Parts: sequence; C-alpha cells; structure tokens
Amino acid sequence: MRCYWAALAGLIIAAAAGCRAHTASHERRYTLQGTIVGIDRGRGALTIQHGDIPGFMTAMTMAYAVADPAAFDGLESGDAIRADLVVNDGGPRLEHIVVVKHAAAGKGPLDILPPARVEADPSTHEVVIELPAVRLAASGPGRLMTMVLEPVFQAELPLTGAFYAARVELVDGAGRLLPQTLLHHFNLSDPSRRELFLPIGLHIMAASKETPSLSVPPLVFGLPFARGEELLASAMLGNTSPTVYPDVRVRLRLKYERRGMFCPIYTVYPWVMDVMFPLGHGPTGSKAFDLPPGRTEHSFESSPAVPGTIIGLGGHIHDYGVGLELADATTGEVLWHGAPVRDSEGHVLSMPVSTFFNWHRLGLHVVPTHRYRVTVAYDNPTGRLIKDGGMGAVGGLLVPDRGVPWPRVDPTDSLYQHDLRATLRLGASARADMMDMDMEHEESR
Repeated sequence: MRCYWAALAGLIIAAAAGCRAHTASHERRYTLQGTIVGIDRGRGALTIQHGDIPGFMTAMTMAYAVADPAAFDGLESGDAIRADLVVNDGGPRLEHIVVVKHAAAGKGPLDILPPARVEADPSTHEVVIELPAVRLAASGPGRLMTMVLEPVFQAELPLTGAFYAARVELVDGAGRLLPQTLLHHFNLSDPSRRELFLPIGLHIMAASKETPSLSVPPLVFGLPFARGEELLASAMLGNTSPTVYPDVRVRLRLKYERRGMFCPIYTVYPWVMDVMFPLGHGPTGSKAFDLPPGRTEHSFESSPAVPGTIIGLGGHIHDYGVGLELADATTGEVLWHGAPVRDSEGHVLSMPVSTFFNWHRLGLHVVPTHRYRVTVAYDNPTGRLIKDGGMGAVGGLLVPDRGVPWPRVDPTDSLYQHDLRATLRLGASARADMMDMDMEHEESR
C-alpha cells in the first residue's frame, strides 16, 4: 500500500507541475474573438474572421486547427465565437471554443438578463460571483417571514480553468458576513450543457442555509470552464428575525486551478436528481410539494445520458424529512442513504455529504442501461397540511468514462425549453418580495 500511495503522490505532483509549468515553458495563449466563415470537419479546422490579437497578429481571416473534435458540435457558419488560441511548436490551435452568439439566433431571453458582478483573482485562484444588494425586511406580528426573490442574473466567466471548491456566503456592503440562515436557496446553472438524468440545462450547484462548503482535491478533480461561458445565478432570501437587513448580497466563491495538459487528472461534472423531476409544478417549475399529516414519500427515476463514476454526493431536505435515498432501480441496490442533522428543536441543520473515492476505487459507477431512483420520505407530526413544505433532491459529481464527452443541450427539445422558461420565470409573476409565510412552512425550508 505504501508503494501505491507513493505512486499516487508522484502522479499528483507531476500533474501539478504540468499544470503550473507546462503552459509557461512551451505554449503561448491568446484570446481570439471572431466569426466562423468556414467549417472543415475533415481537416479538423475552422476558418475565422477575427480582429487584432494583441502581441501575436493583426486582424485577418485564416484557418485554425481545433484541438477537440467534439468542439464542432453545434457550430455553424456565421457564429460569433470566443476561444483560446494556443501557439506552440506544432502551430496554432483553438481550445475552449465558446459561442457568443449563434448565427441563426435573434435576441432571446438569455440575451436580456441583468449581469451579476464577476471578478477573478489569479493570485488566490478564486472567482467571485456576487448578486446585487437587496433589502430584507424584518418579520413581526402578522408577518412570520419576509422573503425576497432576486431576478435571474447572467454571470460571464472571465478566464479558463477548472473549479474544485465552492462556498456561498451572505455579506453586507462592507463585506461583513451576515447570518447564513437568511439564505433560502442559491442556484447556479449552465444553459448550454445538459443534465445527467434529463435533457435540460446543467444544474452546477444548489445551496441553502444547511449546505456546507463544497470541495474536491485540487489538481486531481475539476469542473472545466472557459472564458466567456455564461452561467445563470439566482437566489431567494428569507428572514424570520425582528432585525432589518438593509444591504444583503449573495456571494459565491469558486476556487479554481488553471487547466493544463495533465490537470485536472479527472474531469468532473455536477448532476442532480429531484423527486419532482421532470418539470415540478406551476409556471416556475417549483419542486416543493405539500406535506399532509403523517408519512409522505415521493420519488423519480431515470437513466444517465453518459456512463461515469459518482465520486461524491449529498442532498437537500426540509424539516420533518426522514431521509433521502439513491438506488439502482434496475438491480434494487441502495447506493446511498442520508438522514438530516437536526437542532434541539428538530429543525434541519445539514445533510451529510459522502465521498466514494479511496485508494482502491474511484466511486460508484452508473451506466445508461440502468435506471436510478431518488426517494425522499417525510413524517409530519403537526396534524395539519403544510403547504409546499417538502422538497427532496440528491446531487453530486460524476467523472465521465474515459473518452466520453459531456453532452450539450438540444435547444429544440421541448423539455429543455419548458425548463428554461421555468428557470427564467417567463410567463409567471416573480414578485416574492415581502411574502407572508405560515410558520410551519418557514421552519421547513
């Protein structure tokens, strides 16, 4: 076993050296922005009409090799793109191609979203996404809970790398931390890549008051991202205290490493399964459900789009939740079971986060030929109905099998379109400011 750990340590050290030294020693990288005027899949090249590339060349039209054959998927002549232009002894090539605007697309709903503040600090390897400040009123007599539902914001990533850690925090205008209990939920999604178990946009992360900081070993695992990618960020805040919070900002901190030839060793992607998939209910696709007195169960099952290995997962549950379970419905095997951690009054504080990678295996392997089921159970002791009091979802990270690319969305898919409209709250009243809430519901977030 000592030999194994020595070999693994050597591999990680070598990978780290490759990440931090290879690019500087052998490659030069530039940002290319332009329009596709020709596509040659046979030669693996794109002809791009582009502007000046400072430090490299003036504006011109020329063909460039494309490093990843899968990058051609979804590209059309006339698309405006942004990409990394990598120059080395083998000649220039394009990596991390991002379509800024499709040739056939008009001004769609994603083009008119307000921007979130996004900053990157290369010295600390951190990207910060911050939503604008809101005022959160106090609760009081006749108002057991006040809530603010923020708009959906677009966050454009300013660099290329691989995320390995995330933390959501609430701060005031001076950057002072505010109580985490004010966070009802925060969501981050990618509308261009699909979910593992549904043909909808990829849910990168969902966090609430009980969600701990999330991380995986850097350099070993990482979620790839490219400069210019546009993510969707949204949040809801809730206040049950008599304190007014005049300046509340939701801030997401993402730690990253630069991507190189050898790192991350394993590319990972987030996934989620909700018991109210595929669409939830209502025009906003709400995944909350009513809790009648006594025991309630909900479940959903589906097959993954690609084979891969789950390296870790956790879950989200409300008060009176008994437990969450992920099972292989084809074999009947229970893959994971989690029960909430509660405070002295029985309210949910957190859900366990389990990791499955160790010295002799990477994790839990899932395949498209099997169906997988998520189940949540509640036991409501109040003797009355709790409206929208329950939720249940599991989510984690998956390493696709070697050579298997992560799928892109099909924008023409009706389920994708319905989910996108729900995500953007199109056709629904998004006014949730100052909502009066039933106390049982308030305590069941």
